[in-house]
Amino acid sequence: MTNPLPDNRVPDRVLRPALEAAVEVAQAAMAANPPLSPPRRLRPFLGFRRLPDRGLGPVRRALEDDEAFRTLVASATTEALVGRPSWLWLRRPAGWEDDLAGLAAEELRP
Repeated sequence: MTNPLPDNRVPDRVLRPALEAAVEVAQAAMAANPPLSPPRRLRPFLGFRRLPDRGLGPVRRALEDDEAFRTLVASATTEALVGRPSWLWLRRPAGWEDDLAGLAAEELRP
């Protein structure tokens, strides 16, 4: 399957459920006993009830740069909770990039 989006780009807003889940997992990790330290780039967004649009990119980059934390977020979510695009991005099963690109293209279609 060819990628319908240029440069394998999936807009941050398509992954909002995964990115918001990451903030929730980070908050829970800090409240754990003993507390776990989430990626530093997430800290400015902890405590928000809803992740602001300006936070989508930084949270996404934090998860891209920290595979262990992305895996932790993936294990704390389900496809039913975050939706198929976010689940694919977090879990990254075989073929996930093409599947995600196709779903993102469908979501973005006018």
